[in-house]
Amino acid sequence: MMVYLNSKKIPNKLILKEGTVTVADGLFNFCTNLTDITIPNSVRSIGEYVFFWSEGLKSITIPEAVTEIGKSTFSSFCPGAGGGCTSLESITILGAVTKIGTYAFADCTSLKSVTIPESVTEIGYGAFKGCTSLTSIVFQGKAPSIGEDAFSETPWYSNQADGLVYVGKVAYKYKGTMPSGTQITIKDGIVSIGEGAFSGCTGLTEITCLATDISADGCVNNWLDDVADEGTFTKAVDMEDWPTGTSGIPSGWTVQNQ
Repeated sequence: MMVYLNSKKIPNKLILKEGTVTVADGLFNFCTNLTDITIPNSVRSIGEYVFFWSEGLKSITIPEAVTEIGKSTFSSFCPGAGGGCTSLESITILGAVTKIGTYAFADCTSLKSVTIPESVTEIGYGAFKGCTSLTSIVFQGKAPSIGEDAFSETPWYSNQADGLVYVGKVAYKYKGTMPSGTQITIKDGIVSIGEGAFSGCTGLTEITCLATDISADGCVNNWLDDVADEGTFTKAVDMEDWPTGTSGIPSGWTVQNQ
């Protein structure tokens, strides 16, 4: 069953009936008076742009059977363009969600904290970008893939010291201006490197990776975009081979063991 709303005249509080399986794309667009919605556990799919410009929505619980929070589910097509759920203060993500899509919660300016459950393995580009009240991010699992700018323009990111910022077990992003000839050490226990983590860091010439659980598959190809043409990547002996020219490592770099 798919639910679809023809009229935008809905009450402040809404309960979707049990047995609903899919919440359609754009279903509650411009439902500015909607403040509270109960989504039954029967729902398995929540589409894209579902709550676009639902600026009155205050809280949401993602049911256990849902595996993916779609692109811009609670925001617009582009952060800063308006359309975010600006009153959303609380989100509860239950057990089965594996992916939080691109711009899923972007510009939810009242959201103060988020807990990412262990089931989540991917967070999309700009997923929480522009959440200007977000100060706390808790990972219950590894979250091995984090898209570029997932947490940019948030107090949480602004409060991080310059240098390599970690999110859970992910080397998320280098913050600040990188001096020429910089050497970076990725600490042990890290399982992946974020999208665009060192993009544009032209001063980066050497990386030492102490993590043994990280793999080339745990990185996207642009994590070392626009760095120095020549450099050295030193990996832990127990890491798999990372050949240059693949896995995002520039062809002019040297890969060696510790």
